[in-house]
Parts: sequence; structure tokens; C-alpha cells
Amino acid sequence: MNLPPRFSTMQIPALFLPATTAEPIDICDLKDVSTLKPLYEKIGCSLVERVKPQIDFLNKIGPMCLWIDEEGRCKNEPILNLRASIIAGQELYGNAVLCGDHDKGYHITPLHIPNIGRFALLLSLEAIILRKQ
Repeated sequence: MNLPPRFSTMQIPALFLPATTAEPIDICDLKDVSTLKPLYEKIGCSLVERVKPQIDFLNKIGPMCLWIDEEGRCKNEPILNLRASIIAGQELYGNAVLCGDHDKGYHITPLHIPNIGRFALLLSLEAIILRKQ
């Protein structure tokens, strides 16, 4: 996993979950969060959808949500995102960003996970195990 050079000064830390498990999860910084533009650029799409995690232990860590390509399933060759699917409890396609959540609207907030690197590693390992089954 690549850590950004100024991890301690990041404005909105989030996890980028590439659709393919061959690509590592990356801790990213969403700079301008007044619009959804940083999500469009990071995910590589023109329409995003907010998906709430369905796994109880994640909701106990803190409020978070996934932002995905709303049209990911409709692509010519859709790619199942196993890591995002694990978090959401449903099949999700295309790249995704996991960030904090604010229940009062569609605001992008910082992701607060005590050991974000370990979380990313465990999520990757779980996706690899599922892919082999």
C-alpha cells in the first residue's frame, strides 16, 4: 500500500478501492470536498452513488460510506469490486472510495479508522480469499 507523502497533513483521508484485486488499496487525500468532483476523478466516472456499509463491525468503528461508479454494472465489461462488495454486503462494480459519512446530506468527511493500513490489508486479503473460491 502506498502512503501519501504528507499523511499527517491530509485534509480528507479516504481509501481508494480499485475494482481489481491485483491493484493495491491506496490511502488518498480528497482535497476539494465542496463538490463531488474529487470522487469523479478518483473513481474515473461521471456519476457516483453513495452506499452504506452493511457489516456491523464497520458501523461500530465510525460512520463511513462507499462512493462507487453508479454506472459500473452497466459498463461493457463490468469488473466486480470484491473489496467494496465485502463492505457493502452486495455486489458492486468498478472503482470505489471509502470515506467518512455525514448523515445530514451528501458530504465527504474524513475516514476515521484507528489503524487504516491494517484495515486495508485485511480487506485485501479477504477479497483475495473470496476470489480464489
